[in-house]
Amino acid sequence: LLGDLNATNVIEDSEVATSGRFYTYAFWAQDDFRLKPNLTLNLGLRYDIHISPLRWDYNPMFEDPAAYPLDTNNIAPRVGFAFSPTATSVIRGGYGLFFEKQYVDRFNIFQQNPVYTNSFQALYPGDNVEPGPSNGRFPTHPLLVNGPVLNKQLINQLVPPGSIARNTGVVWLDNPERILGYANQASFGYERMLGQRLSVSADYTHMANRSLPLRFNMNPGIKPNTGRTTPVTRTDLLGVASDLGISPFTTDVFTRENIGWTDYDGLTMQLEKRPPSSWSGRVGYTIGRGWGNGDGGPTAVNNFQVLGERNLDLNVGPTSADKRHVMNLSGRFEPSRIPGLHASAALSMSSGTPFTIHNTNVDADRNGVLFDPVAPGTYSGTGLNALTVENEGGRNGGRGPAYRDLDLRIGYRVRRVGQGRSLDLFLEAFNVMNDPNFSNPTGDMRSGSFLVPDSLAGGGFPRQFQIGARFGF
Repeated sequence: LLGDLNATNVIEDSEVATSGRFYTYAFWAQDDFRLKPNLTLNLGLRYDIHISPLRWDYNPMFEDPAAYPLDTNNIAPRVGFAFSPTATSVIRGGYGLFFEKQYVDRFNIFQQNPVYTNSFQALYPGDNVEPGPSNGRFPTHPLLVNGPVLNKQLINQLVPPGSIARNTGVVWLDNPERILGYANQASFGYERMLGQRLSVSADYTHMANRSLPLRFNMNPGIKPNTGRTTPVTRTDLLGVASDLGISPFTTDVFTRENIGWTDYDGLTMQLEKRPPSSWSGRVGYTIGRGWGNGDGGPTAVNNFQVLGERNLDLNVGPTSADKRHVMNLSGRFEPSRIPGLHASAALSMSSGTPFTIHNTNVDADRNGVLFDPVAPGTYSGTGLNALTVENEGGRNGGRGPAYRDLDLRIGYRVRRVGQGRSLDLFLEAFNVMNDPNFSNPTGDMRSGSFLVPDSLAGGGFPRQFQIGARFGF
């Protein structure tokens, strides 16, 4: 039986730095049981407790400002097996319940955007420019009179220590029902040897992610028409402002609800030639589908809320990381007649990831969020490298460019460099076919760059070569 304790106490971004501390206690037990010479069973159980004792002042969702969410219902069983019906084949499978880790990004936004804050900027003078230095004189403002030295006593009078300011931007409020999402994962596969060094396998994987966080606006806006710039009228759905005894909020007031879900189903097939021999290689292909009422990320949003109606059915679509087809080929060759020489290659190909085609010229659902998918159909951009996309409609109804990358490497190990020493010379080529491998373009029809890729995907750099040497001792 093992256990661990993790503690993190720094939360900060580019503008606001706050401190906090949260704890994760994890206990687990796991063991293998060999029931027969050809059958092995693996059983495990894990239990997590997540504690984030942060104080939420000015948050009416907590009756006690010192209260905080306590996630204790995280019991995760695991089971797996491997069965060899013959000497050259194996059937394997498993199931596990997995809870997310308590990452800082789950709640730092609540600390950075509260109703009131004691971390703010007070600008003096706030409505004009200090005239002194512009006219060749010392500053004339009382805070900097007769020289650029702060009058700290006056600052403390204007902004006494302990002062707080109301957040005039977007507000985020934590809620006592916040928990961590979880995933039910199951797999089943078969592998068989075809000769001494060749094998073929197929594995099916299913993932069902539940209780994922989705953004909910407690102070949503509504427009009288579909105009892009028409002002919104806001409704405090839960009476947050009145509970706090303050004037109504004029911006969004967000919280996160654990109502998101995503599913993934994938089939992976592989053919592998193993060493030792003059060459080895692997061919792998995966066909999969990711789907849900969110994009699959930890900070997923729902742009279809209209007042108190969440309209989650409109948010159902492919996850942002969904790739229907992925293929990888790799190999290595070492000719026996030339000791020390080797060559290798790796080819990666995948279909494009989804994105949403929409038009921010109009606000079709009048909710003040300019993100309304357009009707299904064929859409084309205008300009260099512009794409034509078959749009299925809805969130993530379009598909971006496919990805292809071929890398090569040729190396030679010099044998006679001394005892315990080695010298390797190599030439490497990346993206040999010079495929552009663009990332997804903007799907906003209002943009001048609509369906025109303008950035490269990760690893999608142009063709590159490098020559190197490595000396080992």
